[in-house]
Amino acid sequence: MTTISCAIEVHSLTYLLTYLLNRQSNCGERIQDDGVSVRDTAGVFVWDVEGNRYYDFLSAYSAVNQGHCHPRIVKALQDQAGVLSLTSRAFYSDLLGEYEEFITRLFGFHKVLPMNTGQLSTHAAYFSF
Repeated sequence: MTTISCAIEVHSLTYLLTYLLNRQSNCGERIQDDGVSVRDTAGVFVWDVEGNRYYDFLSAYSAVNQGHCHPRIVKALQDQAGVLSLTSRAFYSDLLGEYEEFITRLFGFHKVLPMNTGQLSTHAAYFSF
């Protein structure tokens, strides 16, 4: 028997999988439910809570086409997190302008507004008029 963080006693992996799927179904939305609860990833593979390995053909809907936990990307993230992990857009950054110049030239844009969610784009579009 194993106890997980929310103090649910887990008697089997099947029980754990059922619990995880039920919790997510009750508390969240997904684009598609394939019944797999992912526990670990590496490269093109994902493993479920029961240890079964799958090929990840979805690649987070193109967000991780390079594979999960790509070593060069993980290293870049770790290196950057050791310097600056996140700053508010209320501040200037010595690297943001460099990035904006690079990306606008690369794609031929006049300007760019980097965002991490669709809600931010809606907010920016509304307040830009």
